[in-house]
Amino acid sequence: MKTYAAGIIVILILFLSACKREKKGDIFIEGIHPTVKNEVVYLVDAEQSQGYNAFYKALDSAFADKDGRYVFKTEVRGNGFYQIRDQQQNMLWINDIYLRPGDSVELTETNISTSSGNITAVNRFPATLQKAFPHENYKWITEQPSEFKKIAANRYKAISDFTSRYFDTLDVDEKVVECFKMQNRLSHINLKLDYLEHHNLYAYGQWFPMPLDSMAFKKGISHVLADTSWFFLNEYMECVQKYTTAKYHTHFFNPLDANADTRVMLTKKAIIDTMFTGIRRDIALATIANNFWKYLPAMQEEFYKDGEEILQYFDKVKTGPQFFDYYEDLFNDYLRIKPGSQAPVFALPDSTGNELTLNTFYGNYVYITFWNTMNRPFVSNLEAYRELEEALGFYDNVVLLYVALQPDDEDAIRAWKYFINTYPFGGRHLVARGGMGNSEVQPYMIEAMPASVLIRPDGRIITPRAPGPDDLPETLLKLMGRNITISATETEE
Repeated sequence: MKTYAAGIIVILILFLSACKREKKGDIFIEGIHPTVKNEVVYLVDAEQSQGYNAFYKALDSAFADKDGRYVFKTEVRGNGFYQIRDQQQNMLWINDIYLRPGDSVELTETNISTSSGNITAVNRFPATLQKAFPHENYKWITEQPSEFKKIAANRYKAISDFTSRYFDTLDVDEKVVECFKMQNRLSHINLKLDYLEHHNLYAYGQWFPMPLDSMAFKKGISHVLADTSWFFLNEYMECVQKYTTAKYHTHFFNPLDANADTRVMLTKKAIIDTMFTGIRRDIALATIANNFWKYLPAMQEEFYKDGEEILQYFDKVKTGPQFFDYYEDLFNDYLRIKPGSQAPVFALPDSTGNELTLNTFYGNYVYITFWNTMNRPFVSNLEAYRELEEALGFYDNVVLLYVALQPDDEDAIRAWKYFINTYPFGGRHLVARGGMGNSEVQPYMIEAMPASVLIRPDGRIITPRAPGPDDLPETLLKLMGRNITISATETEE
């Protein structure tokens, strides 16, 4: 009898194990997108995502034809969320795509259809939610804290109720519903963290973030982040980053301290080390890289020293390569423009269509300014650039080079030509179609404009983020004081 009972138990265990085993099969994806003509595209498991602009590794790749059409037929195990990415790792379809083995999907820029009505409804949910609850944070950020709390609480409840009603009518995996509910919860927290960081700036014009205890969080942020099942959600990574920043602003940041920005990276590393472990720490350390573009201008030499220290620490404590590789790859990109490095050479057209390369100007100190015609900080400070041209007129080996990062369309190019002819401010002018995404200028890691780079006559970088027009003459004088000769033209009495 005991042997018989034991046999029944073994059979039952094997049966239950088979039930739990994830179904295996192909997913079929056919899509078309005008930005990937004759290019490789990638199918990515969402869990390999590192945010909107990067992923760790792809499940499969396909070649898009001259019309931008591509096809995937890929074997997967179990249900999950997937992404389609281009060669620059950008998402072609803004939302994750939920599919089960055996499902097929057709994608265009603006439309999605799948082989199952329920799956189509799941994949359309983010757009449906966005339409019902448009992103209007800018309208609330100037509200007083008590009023903002009410608005945020009411919005979160309305979104939660909408989500529950939407999925009550669908026969889908509970995990899908849990995923969207987690997105809502994290978005609610991120909304509050955004308010703490930016309220005083937008309401009073004062860059003085509010401390964490200024806002009530119904569930502790650390408690919500403890559920690492959803680490791959963009909202999760945003929350880790914003929470770390809020801790920094609450306990360490003083806007009246002129040197505060030079300590920010190592301070955040220390905060992360005390707040997070495991994959949460990996994500938090990786998100430091998301703000490299902010840290570099203020930190200069400290940026590379502190970035290397964090890299070595990250390598010791990482739980896996996914987020460490993201940090390392991005840091290596910035190392290519470290002071003393050879400046990346670009070739771009001037206003007559003639292509000029950066090394055309070697033998001179080259001050490159990246801007565009819609860049208000640059346009509003145009007089300073005119004065810079006049101040440097004494030197015959200093070139002011302006690179306009314009959208890739003819109207934008015409606008650039009109601007430099109607509002002249001297210097030499080139244009980079496609803006910051232009492959010729991408090595300079421009994420905000205006941004300036100063290069020596031998083509090596003096500083990857040079001072603005008001301070450049003083910088050049300091270079002269270091016995770096700048010749001057003779002037007549």
